[in-house]
Amino acid sequence: MTQTHPLARTLAALALMASLALLLAGCSRHTALTVRADLIPFLDSASTQTTVPYTGGTTTIDLPPNSSQPTAGTLVDLNNVGVPTDAIRTIDGLALDFAVTITPDSDIDPGTATLFIAPASETDIFQSGYEVAQVTIPTLPATLSTTVTGAFQLDAQHHAEAFTRIQSGSFRLGVALQASASSGGQAQLDLTHLEVAVSLPPGWGLP
Repeated sequence: MTQTHPLARTLAALALMASLALLLAGCSRHTALTVRADLIPFLDSASTQTTVPYTGGTTTIDLPPNSSQPTAGTLVDLNNVGVPTDAIRTIDGLALDFAVTITPDSDIDPGTATLFIAPASETDIFQSGYEVAQVTIPTLPATLSTTVTGAFQLDAQHHAEAFTRIQSGSFRLGVALQASASSGGQAQLDLTHLEVAVSLPPGWGLP
């Protein structure tokens, strides 16, 4: 039996909270709603603190790392946790903010952090076609701890293919850090902030 990832349960709670807030607050048809949640308290230490190997030269560090399924990404399954189908289908905005402290064995040059969103059935989400947004990351000096932050903003109009997957209610997501390392080694990762915001269009849930 497949277990639901804590991230999936949290996103489900966001959608349900959005519905309840609209009904109780008496929002008008012109009011859009964005609900934010800090996901760190919902993740275990194995998901927030880990050590991953990397190669010299051009290298990629995938987040989240998973030893049993190294390229599967995080499963977000909204349908299996009771989120109303009409709520899932009307999500029109999603934001992902993260902060991760990285301590590498060797110098890593400035690079990029790319957000990937793929179908739930995909076994390798970190591939061409699933990229949806990108931000830059700073230099990561050897043996020093550097905090990398990223803020991804997605909307249904400009990220239609990704939102087809999101609105299906079940999808995988991950972030790939890509840069050039002076030599191979290991990097200690400490995820310190992970916030998701789900947006619903004006008037959602009103008769």
